[in-house]
Amino acid sequence: MSPQSPPLVAFLRRVAVVLTAIALVYLGYTWIVENPQRLTAQGRAALPGNPVQAERLLGQAIDRAGGDLPEALVLRAQAFQLSQRPFEALGTFSLIKDPSRCSVTDLVALADVAQAHGNAGLQRNALEAAHRPGPGQIEVLHRLIPLESALFRSETVLKLCRELIQLDNQDPLPWYAMALIFNERKLVAEAIQHCRESLQRDPTPAHEAEVRGLLAGLLIDRGDLAGARQEVDASLKLNSTAVGVQLTNVYLLRMEGHAEAALKLVNQILQTNGSANPRALMLRGILRLDTGEFEPAQADLEQVVELQPFNKEAHFKLGQACQKLNQPQQAEAHFTRSRELTESSLKILSVEEKLQTDPDNPALIKQLSDLYEAVGRNQQPQGANDTPH
Repeated sequence: MSPQSPPLVAFLRRVAVVLTAIALVYLGYTWIVENPQRLTAQGRAALPGNPVQAERLLGQAIDRAGGDLPEALVLRAQAFQLSQRPFEALGTFSLIKDPSRCSVTDLVALADVAQAHGNAGLQRNALEAAHRPGPGQIEVLHRLIPLESALFRSETVLKLCRELIQLDNQDPLPWYAMALIFNERKLVAEAIQHCRESLQRDPTPAHEAEVRGLLAGLLIDRGDLAGARQEVDASLKLNSTAVGVQLTNVYLLRMEGHAEAALKLVNQILQTNGSANPRALMLRGILRLDTGEFEPAQADLEQVVELQPFNKEAHFKLGQACQKLNQPQQAEAHFTRSRELTESSLKILSVEEKLQTDPDNPALIKQLSDLYEAVGRNQQPQGANDTPH
């Protein structure tokens, strides 16, 4: 049969049509079943119950998109974290070229998962990426402020608080967060003012109890025992089991001259909540010093120093206990350590103030880093790259 025979030509045409149809069907199948958006949706759906399967589907979506698929990357980071693979989670998140293309909702969800699993680095990265004007801004600030406070980033916290106040002047959180910073800086009047501002903004009962507990301690420092008693009693009515408020009550009972009641209460707290609470041990040690029980006081304060080696007040009180027990060398060692920590803490306040006006000064940043290390704060000083977005 000739190559030009019509039957052969027709057959070849039919074969070509069939092959083309098969190719189109295959391409259509892969597009419908394996396109990046569909795979991402499948991965999102699988994420809560089966993070391993979700990670696989999201990985396929990212590959088919050529590696640049922010939605799938942020979800895959969450899948890795849920699968107890924190380093892969951090690495995946770092691959996002433009985090602004990720939804705030997905970034906040990732931050919450990271927080639940103790991955503070991923939590902070996700919240910083979510920190932008628009819907969800207040929600993000509510998460960023406590996180930055826990990292001792006081200047960043103050800026975030002012931003939140601009968005919602009736929010009690920023006023309380600023009160904590002013308390840390020994600015008692400013701390008291911000506590009162927070209380005027209708906080939740749990938050109100915290604020009143802090305010009570500040009023004690100022010598206003009657005002402190009002705040402690009000806080205990809101949350009678809050250990922090109970311990403030112990301190206040001591200042009111009720040493026996204070000692009884702190013993109850230690029995109920465990014997390794450094603040409770510190208060009991001080009370025992007051009543002349120097050896038990020394034992309590030694535990505090073991738990909190950078606690300057504990070193000072332990020095007093050693002095009462005729242990001059040990006493002097603890007094010296207390002075060193106090001097470093005062220098930190001075250097932080200088950094506010000169945030890129490398000498100040290095000095502050060394001071943080000296007092047990393991975080980077706040330079130019540490401001809110």
